[in-house]
Amino acid sequence: MGADLCGYVMIGPETLDRGRVDLALARVERLGQQAEAGEMDDEPLRGVVRRACDEFFPEPDMFLSWLSDIPPGVVADFAAMWNDGGYRDRMERGVPGDPTRKIVVVGERTWGDGPEEGSAWWLAEAADRLGLFELLGIE
Repeated sequence: MGADLCGYVMIGPETLDRGRVDLALARVERLGQQAEAGEMDDEPLRGVVRRACDEFFPEPDMFLSWLSDIPPGVVADFAAMWNDGGYRDRMERGVPGDPTRKIVVVGERTWGDGPEEGSAWWLAEAADRLGLFELLGIE
């Protein structure tokens, strides 16, 4: 059995805006509060659960269990990864003709079990599952 390549290709601002990062921090905190309180029918949790269950999880309970295991610093860690690098499973390039944006690629090869927790890929996966890319200005 050969290795798989798991990863993300993202395009966004050269540096994440502090205001957008603060909004993402508040959103993740709110999602956790809503999940803990069982507020499944309120936004933003309802939309995040719907998307997560359409794309990543077969049922809401699995997503909520995953959400409860998210480290509190995942947004700050993602912003640091985006702005400063420092991960061996991450690389970036400027967008030709637009010095205000960059392309970031994160990922690694795996043998069916997914990349190691804490990698840049895992941070990108968490940001995607929590619906933070749009909020952070990332495509």
